[in-house]
Amino acid sequence: MKSYYSTATTETIDTFLTHSLFDDSNTIPKENFDQSMKNKIYSVSNSGILNRDIDIIVTSVHDMGIEIDITSERRIKLPNDKVKLKALLQLRIAFIRTKIFY
Repeated sequence: MKSYYSTATTETIDTFLTHSLFDDSNTIPKENFDQSMKNKIYSVSNSGILNRDIDIIVTSVHDMGIEIDITSERRIKLPNDKVKLKALLQLRIAFIRTKIFY
């Protein structure tokens, strides 16, 4: 339970945003990340989800009704909109709900 409530550091956020799963044209200012988002980034970053196949991730997120943009290079385009980004950060919950454990 402790890891769920841990907060991402600036370094963890940088590593998350530059992960090969994500499109490198993301321009989300770190100042936009509130405490809830930092907690979710920490949780997702330490869960192993980002190392899963992109098709599994996309299916899990779509099953939750969350929109996700994929580039032609098969990378996830992180939304600049704070509400949409928070929804996408529900990745860990999406995996638990679809019983895809990591």
